[in-house]
Amino acid sequence: MLNRADFDDAASYARTMFAGGFDVQDKWGRQRYALGDDDRSRALAVSVPAPVQRRTCISEYLTTKEFWKRYHSVAVANFTGSVLSWMLTVSWDSVGLSGDAAWSAHKAFMELMRKWRRERDLPETWIWVRENGPKLGDHSHILISLERWHEADFLSWAMRAVKTVTGIAPLTKAEGQPIQTVHLSRGSVRRHSDIQAQWQLFQYMSKGLNPDEPSPIWDREKGNILAANLINRRCEKAGSVVGQRSGSSRALSAQRGIEVSRDPNWPSALTADGRPFYDDRYLAAGRLERDLAALKIRL
Repeated sequence: MLNRADFDDAASYARTMFAGGFDVQDKWGRQRYALGDDDRSRALAVSVPAPVQRRTCISEYLTTKEFWKRYHSVAVANFTGSVLSWMLTVSWDSVGLSGDAAWSAHKAFMELMRKWRRERDLPETWIWVRENGPKLGDHSHILISLERWHEADFLSWAMRAVKTVTGIAPLTKAEGQPIQTVHLSRGSVRRHSDIQAQWQLFQYMSKGLNPDEPSPIWDREKGNILAANLINRRCEKAGSVVGQRSGSSRALSAQRGIEVSRDPNWPSALTADGRPFYDDRYLAAGRLERDLAALKIRL
């Protein structure tokens, strides 16, 4: 069979191989097509473009921009009636995954979770943050709304889902393992209401902020606040993460946030010195809106 060395240029080689029924791949495994001046080549170039290799993102901190996106997602969840008072933690490192592999597993897991909640007619309301620490390694924290009667079912599903996306059974403390792959928690249950548990867990998930990063006070023309002052706990190094570090469900997207925040009952998010509020203001404002809507229906 002819090879590249038999031709003066790559284009001639590609055209000849294509005419012979072969597709040519580059060193990344991407298919390359005949790119001549004839109509067939031009049609191929337009209709079957070669895929472009994506650039992998690597981050060391949760940025203040990401922080505010996640904060607004939680606020939207509250305003529309959901409280994200449960946190699911999945340690990908405990089943041998890190970097790109952990990022791929996380994405597959989140898609399975979306389907699980949709099948049970549960709201698709959650945010997530990924970290890479000394104990859990590469791991994901997922803040979700969950009723107590779904707790056992959800935890059991999460264990199965990890095995589905990784092919490896998750570790459990019952087996004498030092850490468990999947853990579900709800803040300090005795001392906190659902809304308090939510904000407690949210601030824990936000601990990977760079404390010295200045954040513009976004409802004012001037002024900054250091990231260390955005949460009521100490910031910590959250490790190097490959891929996206944080995200929200589609129901809590930035576009959805813009739509919801146009409501006249939407409350202010900031204290006088630019810090975020961690209280029930969004839940209460949304409850008023829902009560008024229900009253209009009855009338």
